[in-house]
Amino acid sequence: MSKHIWGDLLTEKGCLIVPRDLRLKRKELGLNNQEYILLLDYLDHFKHGEVENLYQTLAELNSISRRQYKRDLVLLKRRGFFAVKYRPIRTAE
Repeated sequence: MSKHIWGDLLTEKGCLIVPRDLRLKRKELGLNNQEYILLLDYLDHFKHGEVENLYQTLAELNSISRRQYKRDLVLLKRRGFFAVKYRPIRTAE
């Protein structure tokens, strides 16, 4: 890897290391690209947890609605990728 291009990005504190098997076997695991990215973003949140509104932040990051993001997480949970514990989304009144 070229340090000129990547700088310290790959060695910086705050980096999420993705298991090679997850990356290489995502098709065997039944993960499409969108699900794979959602899973990585969710894992990154729990490693670094710097946002207050998880669903809003990650939905915006992935250009989908909060409702769709929650649906996708529930589907990943049902498929056994992780346990999801969440609070209902409160909207401004």
